[in-house]
Amino acid sequence: MGFSFWASSRDNGKSLVRDRGTLLPTLSAADSSAYDHESILDDVDGSIHASVSGYREKFFEGKSWSSDCHKIVSSVDLDSFKARSLTMESPIALCLLLQEVLKLDERGVVYCPVQTPPTQPPSHRSGGIALFSAIKESEPRAEVVGVFRPGETSDYKDGFFELCGHARAVFSRRPDRLFVHGFYIFGNIMECWNFDRSGMYGCEPFDAIEYPERFLTILSAYAFMGDQEWGRSNFIKKDCEGTYVCVQDDNNKVTGKMYLQTPPFVARDEEVISRGSLLCHRGRESANAQWRFVVKYKWKPPWHEPEAEQLKKARARNVWGVVQFHSYQVIDNTENLRSGLIFGPPQQFKDTEAAEQTAESDKMSAAVIGARALLETFEENRPNLPKSPGYRSTVFSCLIISPPGTSIFEYDNLHQLLEVFRDAIKAHRSLYQQGGILHRDIAASNIIIPPPTTSADSPKGMLIDFDTAWDTTRGPTPQGSMVGTSPFMAIGALEAHVPNNPRTYRHDLESFFYVFLFIAICPREEDGTKTEELPETSRLLQWRQDKRKQVRKTADMGEERFEAILEEFSPEFSCLKELARKLRGVLFPLKDGKIWTWTDMSPEGTDRLYDDMTGAFNDALDCVPISAKSPYPTTSLVAETKAPSSILSFLWWWLPKKTL
Repeated sequence: MGFSFWASSRDNGKSLVRDRGTLLPTLSAADSSAYDHESILDDVDGSIHASVSGYREKFFEGKSWSSDCHKIVSSVDLDSFKARSLTMESPIALCLLLQEVLKLDERGVVYCPVQTPPTQPPSHRSGGIALFSAIKESEPRAEVVGVFRPGETSDYKDGFFELCGHARAVFSRRPDRLFVHGFYIFGNIMECWNFDRSGMYGCEPFDAIEYPERFLTILSAYAFMGDQEWGRSNFIKKDCEGTYVCVQDDNNKVTGKMYLQTPPFVARDEEVISRGSLLCHRGRESANAQWRFVVKYKWKPPWHEPEAEQLKKARARNVWGVVQFHSYQVIDNTENLRSGLIFGPPQQFKDTEAAEQTAESDKMSAAVIGARALLETFEENRPNLPKSPGYRSTVFSCLIISPPGTSIFEYDNLHQLLEVFRDAIKAHRSLYQQGGILHRDIAASNIIIPPPTTSADSPKGMLIDFDTAWDTTRGPTPQGSMVGTSPFMAIGALEAHVPNNPRTYRHDLESFFYVFLFIAICPREEDGTKTEELPETSRLLQWRQDKRKQVRKTADMGEERFEAILEEFSPEFSCLKELARKLRGVLFPLKDGKIWTWTDMSPEGTDRLYDDMTGAFNDALDCVPISAKSPYPTTSLVAETKAPSSILSFLWWWLPKKTL
């Protein structure tokens, strides 16, 4: 992490505090997103709880180390500490003082100033502090994050965002982290915060000069904590063969180890704090085995049926063309991590004008009343969400599946790509008609090319990611339930608010069509590599940007506008324009002179639509020669179940998050 001994004239030559470290692996432009104010607002707004009852009791009292902590604090000359505290102007000075009075060298930990990315404005990147453990190791570990800002010269909100950025950086570095402790010292006022995958919550702010013993007890307690109290998970382990996770059976009995190939080939941070990350590693059962598995761990809401349950049903019902289930375990959940605390309604930031009016009317600055001056009650506008204990709980789980595969963008030639689409649609048909499961998130990242086999019955294309799949035995999907990847969502799926308009199989088939158009329009680089970005002039980009997406798509599926879309096809796909026209005709028949976007739910209508879709691809296959060798270079990434990182860097920026 780039630590080196540091001293300044203010510190009388003491090399007690190490130079500024970083909470991030590198200080690249991508890393700086952890500190982006707009991204932080999207992440935590509506998931904030200030002044939570029971905070101090849960984290700082009645611990095995409480008496030792009390002895150290009791030995401090509080009058001298208060006098020195009043003259502190920098995080370095605070770190030196804490290191001295709390005898942190004996604990093997250090409070240290930390960097934020140089891309941040100066006012956004001063004041960071972190408690590091394992300081004698090659890479010390950040355990607790903090911000210190003199109230008279700083903006409260900037420091608050900096604290959130530090927490997000720790989560990004260790996606299996359960929570992160944080503290914010603004002038004389101290606030303690805890960040987890349901948001952030804090204790009642207090005056550190008026209550120095409480101040020192908290900062000493952080140093006495162990891995579990710091929020570290023991889910990922190491031995002489490498990094692994334990494999459990349905009775939660450990049956073996699954070794992970690092780094993960998929690392997706949608909302680092309030939602958590998705990571996928290649997996194998021993050091000499092949990478035949995928280990997927993520945080998700408890009201979503686990993906594992859908895959178990698919296996029991002999569904063809989907990934196979091997193991599943729940690691933890935020309801357990927050036990013993009392939460009120969640809060969000007021607009700037309202916040200024609040501070003026109360004649109290944010330095006195902390975050409360900037927050207001958050009103949830998604009626389908179940009632919660004041926050949205999330569950951390690990799923092991097979086989690994490659992204649909990694096709060798058009013949292979058409086979992938055809078999993925056949897999969807098996999933729906045989398995009674509706996928609901057909997207470019959820169709893979499986490893080649000698079996003629093996699928050429497979479906993955059943996080939002729906068991049709439960009845129709709820009104207003809008899930999926927006640019690929069907017109009817975007109109989930319309009465008597449940999600249907036809909506997923329409999504296959949009994935085909997307790939057909994406060009190749000069070296022949297939890109994952649409041209800036593409009409399909408007499907992301237009607020009334369903209206835009409906218009673009009209004959005149659709021909304009076909003109965007890359040269490689010019021979498949007729296939696109045929698919459009199948999905959008004319009724009374207008395209029809509803669904024929009769058995005959269902069979006909599936037959017509697969038949269109089969007809196109007859017209496209089988190329023994691809005319374009490909980058084969064996053992992947999702789009490679290059795809995800674009797709997960461009595509909105799944919603309920």
